[in-house]
Amino acid sequence: MNSKNGKSPVRQKLHSENFEEKYDRRLEFHETLRSRHNTTSCRQDNPGRAKEPERHSPREQEFFRRRHIWTDDKQIGSSPKSKINVAHSSMIETIKSKDADISTRFQMSWNHNRSNTYPFDYRSSIYEPCLRPDYNKTQSNDLTVRERGVQTIQETPSICLKRDSSQQTDCAIAVLNGELLQLSEYLMEALHRERKLKKKLCVLQELLSVLVQTSEKSWMAQLNDDHLKCKVAKLENQLFYYTQSFPKTSVKRLLLEMEDHKMKYQKKAKESLQKLSDEKIATMSLSVSSDECDLWKEEYEKLKVDWIDLNNKHCELKNEMNILRSKLQMVVSQESLCQHLHNRIQEMEKEQIELQAINEHLQEENELQKEQLISLQGRLRNSEEQKLEMQKHIKTLQIDIVKLEQVNMSECKRDTTTSQLSESREEEMQSDQLQAVKETLLSQEKECASLKAELELITDEYQSCQRKLKQCREELKGMSRQKPKRRCCFWLPVLMVTLAVVMALLISSHIEHYTHGSITLPQVY
Repeated sequence: MNSKNGKSPVRQKLHSENFEEKYDRRLEFHETLRSRHNTTSCRQDNPGRAKEPERHSPREQEFFRRRHIWTDDKQIGSSPKSKINVAHSSMIETIKSKDADISTRFQMSWNHNRSNTYPFDYRSSIYEPCLRPDYNKTQSNDLTVRERGVQTIQETPSICLKRDSSQQTDCAIAVLNGELLQLSEYLMEALHRERKLKKKLCVLQELLSVLVQTSEKSWMAQLNDDHLKCKVAKLENQLFYYTQSFPKTSVKRLLLEMEDHKMKYQKKAKESLQKLSDEKIATMSLSVSSDECDLWKEEYEKLKVDWIDLNNKHCELKNEMNILRSKLQMVVSQESLCQHLHNRIQEMEKEQIELQAINEHLQEENELQKEQLISLQGRLRNSEEQKLEMQKHIKTLQIDIVKLEQVNMSECKRDTTTSQLSESREEEMQSDQLQAVKETLLSQEKECASLKAELELITDEYQSCQRKLKQCREELKGMSRQKPKRRCCFWLPVLMVTLAVVMALLISSHIEHYTHGSITLPQVY
């Protein structure tokens, strides 16, 4: 084991030693640590002194220390432990002398106070033998191991030289010797005060015992005084009666009176004893009842506390139950809402399917209407072409009529007489033809104007239907994305679809009517 730790290997094997032995061994070890020369570069007793001669190695020093062989310049000296023991013994002797002086002073002051408080001799004789053995014990007993500690005496020159040095502890912490001396002084003062307190406590205990004894003796003395006074009074009465000379009749009367008084006193004594016994019984019953009352009060308080706790728990459970009920109601309502919404979603899905079918049907009808419109537009174009052809034909006819008139005028000059009848017939025929052609043209112009107006109306209706279809599609998309909030929003798309269907039917009826009219036009031509 290293010498730095300062622990011997024997210490590990001594597991069965007592606490006091361990304490003594540790004190000796600390004393050896205190006595060693602990100089470092930052802490020296005399920094100006010369270097010491050759020092032994740590192993040799440990060897010499364990065998109590100390060498200094090849000379064997006494171990520092012996020096410390001498210093410690001198310190113990000084402490004993101081304690003896203090105890004598305290005893003298106590005797003085005792003589003032207890002037009688018998009390002092009772008290003195109680105190003497305790002081003899305190004077005869040496200091115990715990009281010795690591105190040092200030008169020793070896320790006075080492006040500026320090000691190395087991935890490698340097402690100044001055601090150790202060601690030892404080411990001495504390031990001295503790001894004083113990002595005072012993004195107070003895005083209590003396006071108890004196109180018992005084009570017994008072009882004896009362008995003696009663006996003296009886004897005085007897002497008074014996000194007086009474006749027989008066003696009998006195005896009877005495017997009456005796009976009265006995009755009074019995009554007083009965009262005392009743009072004792009452006090006992009161004490028992008070104890029972206290017990019942404690039980009542406990029950009250338990009841309050139970009430609080009941309130908490009630609140929890109400909360759970509200939660359950919320869950039930949510479930009902979920079921209702699920049903509504199913209905909306069905309606969406129906609306999709209606939308497809409307799209088909729209395509048919588009085809019909395309056919109507083709027919209108044909009718316009026919109208242009008729106008060209009318122009050619007018040119021919002008030419014929010119020819007729020339012929009329020639053959006025012969050809008047034929010309008049031809002119009538031509005028009839022109009138018929004009009428047909006017009727065709009217029909074209009506067809144009109807086409404009149909295109407007078609555009409105397309807009409504777009709105229906947008509403269907919004219905598929969002849940229904109100019942009125459910009927809006249905109304829009019905309106679209009605408009489509109206448009189809108009288209059929126009197709029938267009079919009859070629017959007129």
